[in-house]
Amino acid sequence: MKRKDPIMSERLAEELYKQPGTNKQIAQRIGCDPSNISDWENGRYMPTAYTLKGMYEAGIDVIYILTGRRTKK
Repeated sequence: MKRKDPIMSERLAEELYKQPGTNKQIAQRIGCDPSNISDWENGRYMPTAYTLKGMYEAGIDVIYILTGRRTKK
């Protein structure tokens, strides 16, 4: 069963929107399938820990996505 968190999905969409490039390019940087991005943004699924690690390595504020607290200035 997938847990849904609409607020977390909104923060995820907000962070991904800031990223340069297309969803395909963003997906390549974080190591996922491009179709996953729309699933996350729409709250159908949430990223795995492996994918969150890829997001972090791509410069996405993962702590903000998870908690709502900014870690970057």
